[in-house]
Amino acid sequence: MHYKKLNLPIELIPYDYGVVDLPDRFIEIKMELDHINKEVHDFLDSIGVEITMPRYFHSGPPHVYNLHVDVTPWPNQYTRLNWIFGGDGSQMIWYKLQPGKTPGMIKNSVGEDLLTFDIDDCIEIERAHIAGPNLVNVGKIHNLIGGTQERHCYSFFLKDKKSKSRMEWNQAIDRFRPFLGEA
Repeated sequence: MHYKKLNLPIELIPYDYGVVDLPDRFIEIKMELDHINKEVHDFLDSIGVEITMPRYFHSGPPHVYNLHVDVTPWPNQYTRLNWIFGGDGSQMIWYKLQPGKTPGMIKNSVGEDLLTFDIDDCIEIERAHIAGPNLVNVGKIHNLIGGTQERHCYSFFLKDKKSKSRMEWNQAIDRFRPFLGEA
């Protein structure tokens, strides 16, 4: 399993970046922490979690995002809390790299290094339409295929408040266990 639906006792209030829906474009914006409503910060604080590297992603219906992992080193098990609005019919797809194949490196739209993969070098292992709040394993190869409407995703790496280290999949699952829904 590469994602888990969450049933959280709070709601994220979407921050309005003024993005006009552009059906064939993908937009990534580095968020400021104060663009996330206080209730989200307070809830995460109560379970010993902080947000790091918050992002807003907008993708239009026909958009297909390249296969990638969100952060190096790779492989890793880093986890994001993704809060998704819209995106009916969109699919996140996870893959494994075939033996002997290697990733490439590109700059993402905000100038950061991003490992990318050729789809012909990978084997699909899971796909799902996800909406609302979810934990997502972004250290695995994945991509996004747009659905029938614009998709707005507020995406946060999580870090443990005590250790200050980025949360990996098993740690995030344990921390959010009381709030896990059906996937």
